[in-house]
Amino acid sequence: GTALFMIPVWVFIGNKTSKRHIYLIGGSLLATSMAALNFVNSTEAAILLGILIGMPLAVPYLVPISMLPDVVEEDEERTGRRRE
Repeated sequence: GTALFMIPVWVFIGNKTSKRHIYLIGGSLLATSMAALNFVNSTEAAILLGILIGMPLAVPYLVPISMLPDVVEEDEERTGRRRE
């Protein structure tokens, strides 16, 4: 649920920066919050960590797909051929 609510936030941040930055920031936050799972001792901490994991969880699903057209365009500019 948290990932769904965070999609507009990531889109807003993406409009201010680049997709690459969003991918790096979201991936770093996701990896850090997943690593914190090793230190959970209570139910309350697990719930809070679940919310924190959900916040950047949409990034690895959405950003690579949105970068694909940019990669195709860049490749066409470099090679002169459109290879899809």
